[in-house]
Amino acid sequence: MLLGLTILSCNKEKSYAKKLMKGEVWAIQSLTIGGAESEIIGDWEVIQDVSIYDTVPTIQWRLADYDALFDWQFQEKGKVFNLKYHLLCEEIDADELDTLDFVVFDLSGKYDVEQHRRSKMMFSSEETNAFSGQLVEIAIEKK
Repeated sequence: MLLGLTILSCNKEKSYAKKLMKGEVWAIQSLTIGGAESEIIGDWEVIQDVSIYDTVPTIQWRLADYDALFDWQFQEKGKVFNLKYHLLCEEIDADELDTLDFVVFDLSGKYDVEQHRRSKMMFSSEETNAFSGQLVEIAIEKK
């Protein structure tokens, strides 16, 4: 019985993850932090194949001439979306980082999946690196 539940849980997460496939681009429709709309939006491009059992998938967040990488993963039967900055700011020369690197590091955290459709998703969190206790909402739409 437990094995069956584990397989169903993994299958649910896999089906959620497959909606963010390599090569797809998702436009950030809105980014709200503590009720304030952010101007830092841009696009998310999935740059690594989705294989939730072997690797943690990666997305490149692009905005004008800036870009930053983050790892992501659906967990808890697709109810949670984890966003984690790909590099640790402490491990790299700050002169090599751009504004978007710091933004993605600040937004790294555990998000609740509020909406998960084929072409639209929305995530919310009060557990991010820089905005703990403040509501952060990210809405994306497939291009």
